[in-house]
Amino acid sequence: MRRALACVLAASKARSQLNGARLPAVAGFDDASGLRASGIMVAGKKYMYLRNDEEMMCGKQGQGGICIFKTGQALIMGTYNQDMSPANNTKEVGKMADYLKEVGY
Repeated sequence: MRRALACVLAASKARSQLNGARLPAVAGFDDASGLRASGIMVAGKKYMYLRNDEEMMCGKQGQGGICIFKTGQALIMGTYNQDMSPANNTKEVGKMADYLKEVGY
């Protein structure tokens, strides 16, 4: 996956602006060097790149952050604020990614 054109399957009102957006963060799954330098941009917000592996990427912004999981056909993004721990966000977004993988996405 190099770059993806977003097609939103489900989103909150705040995230509905992703539809049709280019997501350069997708390339970060293959080579994170650009994200280390410039951060993760999603829906007009910049998150400081923290880490990633072949299936998951994390970023931070203030007291909140974002976790992005990759499946065969989708990117699952979950944001959190000061009221949720990063670990719980990663766990819940990971569960959704696992489910989508099980059903073929």
